[in-house]
Amino acid sequence: FRMKTDSQKKLTRNTGFYERTSKLTRNFIDARGFWLPNDYTKHGVTNEYTACREKAVVIDLSSLRKFEILGPDAEELMNYTLTRNIKKLSIGQIVYSAMCYENGTMFDDGTLLRLSETGFRWICGDEYAGEWLKEKAKKKNFKVVIKNSTDQINNISVQGPNSKKILEKIIFTYVSGWEIHTNSFQIKLGKTISSVKLESLQDTLNYLYENRKIPSMIDLRNKDGVALNYGK
Repeated sequence: FRMKTDSQKKLTRNTGFYERTSKLTRNFIDARGFWLPNDYTKHGVTNEYTACREKAVVIDLSSLRKFEILGPDAEELMNYTLTRNIKKLSIGQIVYSAMCYENGTMFDDGTLLRLSETGFRWICGDEYAGEWLKEKAKKKNFKVVIKNSTDQINNISVQGPNSKKILEKIIFTYVSGWEIHTNSFQIKLGKTISSVKLESLQDTLNYLYENRKIPSMIDLRNKDGVALNYGK
């Protein structure tokens, strides 16, 4: 694998899921320097496609590139290089975006996760995206560190109509529940709306109205009270 035509060659390597997937198939393909299953021996392409449309499938996406963008100017850098308004992104949120050259030409796309006020993770398809981020950070004199974490993070995708049902059984995270979206903020209520939770919401909205401070998120999923996220 070579990032560019003049880059040094790298040996294609296994993902963190190879030990399991190799027991199900010997049909692997090179995907940007990683061996990924092309199909599974006892199922076949047609059955796998049907499962994705009607049930659920698990796909090894470890070949996607991951970059950690850390530092006081991390938000400014991602706002400069992506087509989304990153300033609206709350901690823990993920958005899809295109990455473009300065003339507007798109050369990659991916998802951006906000880890903290000064930390992001960019997941994309092109390893050159990391070099592009470093070039722009240097050009704009942004105070950031860009680290390639592809080899440290192996990831899978769970897709299909039953994907939420599967995830709810095996991980503790917010995969369903009540949400209210407005043009400027969102309210997360969780899976149940009790009278206590509605009372907390009413008190919170009254407080915000009196103080004229609109957060990016009002989170009522925590049992200890209401969490407000104002972003940057």
